[in-house]
Amino acid sequence: MDPFQRVREGELRGPVTHVAAVTTHPGVQRILPQVFIGSAQTFTEAFAQQFNEEAPGPVYFWRERSAWNSGALMLRFLELLAAMLHTWLSDWQPILLMDTASCHLSAEVTAKANELGFWLLVAPAQLTWLLQPLDANGFAAYKAFLRREHRLLASLAPDGVVAERDWAKLLCRVATEFLVNRNWARAFSGTGAAGDQTSLSRTLYSQLRPCTEVEVASVPPGAPATEHLKRLFPRNRRVNIASYFQPVVDALLAPP
Repeated sequence: MDPFQRVREGELRGPVTHVAAVTTHPGVQRILPQVFIGSAQTFTEAFAQQFNEEAPGPVYFWRERSAWNSGALMLRFLELLAAMLHTWLSDWQPILLMDTASCHLSAEVTAKANELGFWLLVAPAQLTWLLQPLDANGFAAYKAFLRREHRLLASLAPDGVVAERDWAKLLCRVATEFLVNRNWARAFSGTGAAGDQTSLSRTLYSQLRPCTEVEVASVPPGAPATEHLKRLFPRNRRVNIASYFQPVVDALLAPP
């Protein structure tokens, strides 16, 4: 039987969503906002106030009605991200790679991203596990870090239950110590999100069907058709395709 720990119901904590942000640039990684979303039951008002004051660097605790991310919270996150990156925006074009979760796809979120100067790049539906850097080469190690450090804290606690303050500090550590110290270049190049695609992971290579010369030659020049772009998104999801790609087209057509 696998080892387990008995915890009284009153000591259980509710779910928490981490809106995590990573990049291949170490300097930018240190300032990217890391947001933890918890319900009013999980994050008490006193908890949220205390740890928003004490949290190191760009770590935030948002106390909401639900622990799930939403379109409204994504608008708030984009505003926060733009504020953190304001000194970089004159020299860099930020590209946000996100999955096709509903909270990422609303017209309001797309409009806000365009307004703030972000280009949106989506990991195709049902391929997040293969093409999204954090899912493909991040979250497994992230969860292992949390489990290992939580077990250590529990072993040191007199009653075996991690105190709320230590739990909050652990969340801060995974958002800073773990994310900042990890080299994300491999995660991005391995999924084809950066580099010249010569360093794709073995997992991705194994999923690629070998292309024949005829298939390569049949790829039409220019931009893909709208029906092809729609395949990036979940079926039966109404998405304004133009709103995703218009900022890129405008930049390409702008005079030098």
